Amino acid sequence: LLCICCQEVVFQPITTECQHNVCRECLQRSFRAEVYTCPACRHDLGKNYPMSVNKPLQDILTQLFPGYSNGR
Repeated sequence: LLCICCQEVVFQPITTECQHNVCRECLQRSFRAEVYTCPACRHDLGKNYPMSVNKPLQDILTQLFPGYSNGR
């Protein structure tokens, strides 16, 4: 799973309500620039969107990619 923003394997993945996966840091960067839409489809997420890491997906990525949990 690649992040639409950084083109890397999603790290600390946020799964949006429109079902796209983005790195937490990438989505936070977008929100700091006052862009409150999904980077993939531009669905409006709203200014107060809860950025909860998708733990099941993160656990799968940790198993698939050695060193994933060490960060970037």
